[in-house]
Amino acid sequence: MMGAKPHSNSKVKAGIAWQGGGNHGPFSRGVGRVLLRHFEQQGIDVVGMVGASAGAKNAVYAGYGWNTGKPGHKAENADFMMERLWFSAAMLAVPVRAGLSLKNFSHPATALPELLLSGSHLMRSMSETIAVVGDVFNALGAKDGSQRIAQAYARMPAMEFAELFKRHGAPTLPTFEEHPLQHLVEEHIDFNKLSKATAPKVIVNTTNLRTGGLNVYMGRGLTSEAVASSGTLPELFNALEIGDSKHWDGGFSANPPLQPLYDECPDMTDLFLIRVTPQHMRVGGMPLNQDAMADRRMEVMLNAAVESELRWVDRKSVV
Repeated sequence: MMGAKPHSNSKVKAGIAWQGGGNHGPFSRGVGRVLLRHFEQQGIDVVGMVGASAGAKNAVYAGYGWNTGKPGHKAENADFMMERLWFSAAMLAVPVRAGLSLKNFSHPATALPELLLSGSHLMRSMSETIAVVGDVFNALGAKDGSQRIAQAYARMPAMEFAELFKRHGAPTLPTFEEHPLQHLVEEHIDFNKLSKATAPKVIVNTTNLRTGGLNVYMGRGLTSEAVASSGTLPELFNALEIGDSKHWDGGFSANPPLQPLYDECPDMTDLFLIRVTPQHMRVGGMPLNQDAMADRRMEVMLNAAVESELRWVDRKSVV
């Protein structure tokens, strides 16, 4: 903790801010799992969660899992819900991409990259499985064959997939008219229950397409449209309408917004910011190519808003 004054666990009121970063969302789930387990073990209250984009999904699923979990198992249930989120998203990735390709088939420049990307994911999974099977056959007859076979099977993607499928099942496919992210959260989250939760309060944001400004949702205003819009990148999904305007990814306006968390949780003593977008350039500098420059530009943009807010936050209370 960055210079924070020591205080007993009974006085700690923690807030978690989840930064967005697309496919990095499952990695921040791992950080959240460790934090929430520690909080529950130490008797630390979690008073609020805020997230943008992929971070909004983690905040909603973790907050819902914590609120609906039994005492002593709240962190476990929060992690179970986040695991369900990212497993289901992975399950839907290929069919949704295929659907997008079909919808855009009249535009080969858009459809072809989608089809190639879906095919590359499938081929990589197959090659990983074949490599593990090869390891199993290589281990046959070896002195430590049984141990090597067990290690090989433990690395097989199909084995992990089977375990996850047993726990969560297969998500239903969205229709062509449905927003895939909205379909997903409506299948998993009871927003009526979530709106009544007092701790942690869950907050997400979107970017208003008409004004370019920040919109914040919590309580009864927190809906599947808001959560889906917070992760709506315009190159992937159509903007959803909320009220009189359409909305884009929340990371464009705040990643994540910190002020609403302080406003809604005045008793919060410590803020835990889970970052997934690099603040500093990689060691060795930036390669001089278009992809690297585009990546770095996006990193700077996604960090700009939260860096601005951190200037007024008491850094001693931020971890």
